[in-house]
Amino acid sequence: MLDRIRLLCGLAIAEDRSLLVGDDTNGVIYRVSYAEAENATGNATTTG
Repeated sequence: MLDRIRLLCGLAIAEDRSLLVGDDTNGVIYRVSYAEAENATGNATTTG
């Protein structure tokens, strides 16, 4: 079981407001971002 546990080591917010997550175990930085959805007319929509 312990070989499946991943420890994340570090968080940052990039200039484009995406979230950067560092993984020391694998030496990888993950980038988490989002894109606005398009409605049926092709216009971008946002919620909230």
